[in-house]
Amino acid sequence: LGGPHIYTVGQQVEVWSNGQRVWGRGRVEKVDGGKVTAEFSLPRGGIAKKELPAGHRDLRPASSPATWSDEEKAAYQRWFDLIPGGSAEAKPGSAIAKFLNKSGLQRPALKQLWQVANSGCKVDLGFE
Repeated sequence: LGGPHIYTVGQQVEVWSNGQRVWGRGRVEKVDGGKVTAEFSLPRGGIAKKELPAGHRDLRPASSPATWSDEEKAAYQRWFDLIPGGSAEAKPGSAIAKFLNKSGLQRPALKQLWQVANSGCKVDLGFE
């Protein structure tokens, strides 16, 4: 309990990009003492690499997928299917963003939601 997270090579992480002001999803490439080197994705497909102390605020373990009840999953699938464009498997990120804008959430909450939902900065997003 407490203390810095212990990272391992290959572990999925999220790294904050100061220049892009967004969390990027990536993997740990190297752990050397208390330093972690991670490569991560940026918006529009760019790749970056950072070396940070294990306890740094700009480095965190990647969030794990949500566990939904059957009822929740069915409701979310119905909403996903209502989003125009794309296919049954993937929808354009821009269409998903427009759909989420209709939710009534405040802009800061939408921004956080989008950083989690599309941490890899993909153009199209699947249901899962």
